Amino acid sequence: MKKCPTCEKTFEDSMRFCQIDGTPLVDDAPPFDPYATIVARPGDVATPPESTLPHVEEISISPMVEPEEVLDLPKADPLRTMYVSEAEMKQALGDQHESEEPNMEIPTDPEPPKFIAPEIPTPDFGE
Repeated sequence: MKKCPTCEKTFEDSMRFCQIDGTPLVDDAPPFDPYATIVARPGDVATPPESTLPHVEEISISPMVEPEEVLDLPKADPLRTMYVSEAEMKQALGDQHESEEPNMEIPTDPEPPKFIAPEIPTPDFGE
């Protein structure tokens, strides 16, 4: 807002002169600068009385105890990862013979379609 120094009326910021007496307008109050430095003496800042502050109890924090093992899985866990040799795997599968091929079908890429040119009869324009 702007203010007339003569008649003390306030006007919008877009106005430059007083509508009543024609005096050039001045800024009513300087705009607030959030980055301005505010200076105060220690006596200017009041501290609240100690009775109004909430009472804070001191808590002792014990250090966290690390576990002995990171994953404490049972020994007979059927879902744990197991490593076996090829001979042990063949013994476990037992039904297949060593000479037999595994019963797996390996997918192959299908053949791309071939272009077949259409047969267009030659036009007959009459003899």
